[in-house]
Formats: sequence, structure tokens, C-alpha cells
Amino acid sequence: MNVSKFPTTFVAVALAVVLIAAIITQAVVALYVHTPSLRLSFSLGLLVVTVWTSAELGIIERLTNRTSHPLERRFLRLRRETERFLSEVRRMNWLAVDSERGFRDQADAAREMDAIENRMTEAIQRLRQYAGQVGEGHGELQEETVRALKVV
Repeated sequence: MNVSKFPTTFVAVALAVVLIAAIITQAVVALYVHTPSLRLSFSLGLLVVTVWTSAELGIIERLTNRTSHPLERRFLRLRRETERFLSEVRRMNWLAVDSERGFRDQADAAREMDAIENRMTEAIQRLRQYAGQVGEGHGELQEETVRALKVV
């Protein structure tokens, strides 16, 4: 995320005031304007102001940018194994839910959950092994991490 894309402090405060005023005005319009066409007109105008101000403040970019800083993505094997572990947890949960609701035979679900538990135990061993290992496991850093390290 490039910091220069975000406004300076004064501009940010001014835009935040506009955003808050637009949101409060929207609430007032929703409560006190009873004519549907007027309510729609005011709401659309305030929606435009709200979206524009949010975009100028960088709120939309910050909310949609879910990638971590490149340096936080160094432990790729650990991350991948953690994601596999979480998928096993989700699978076990849905097996239990399906079993309780009668969509799956309880004995079959129990056997499958035992197998999942064994895989999770093995995954915990791998998590311990991968903890602290940088890169893909052969000692190399991910390309974007290397670029970030050169910048620092």
C-alpha cells in the first residue's frame, strides 16, 4: 500500500468531517423526509458524496486490500499448513453439523472425524517443524519479500 495515495492530515480531517456529515444527513433524511421521490433524490446525492469521500480518504482501498505487508508473508510453508489445518477444522465442524441434523450417518461421521483428527495431529507436527522457516522450505525468500527487503 503506497502511503502517498492517502491524503495529508488537514485534507483527511476535512474529508472525514464531510463523510460524517453526509452519514448524519442520510439518517436525518431517512427519518424525516416522507416524500419517496425527495427521499430518493437526497439519498442518491448523499450516497455519491459518501462514496467519493470514502474513496478520497482511502477507506475503500484499505477495506478491500486484504494482503499483508510483504514482510509478514515470509513464512509461506507455515501459512499454507495453517490454512490446511483450518480447512480440516471446518470439515470436521460440518461433519458434526450434518450428523446432528441427520444428513449423515453418525457412525460414518465419527470415523471420518477420527481420520480428520489424525490428519490434524500430523499437521500440528508439521506446523511445529515449519515454524520460523522463511520461504518455500528451501531457504529462498518469496520474490516480493526480497523486493521489500531491498527497499528497507
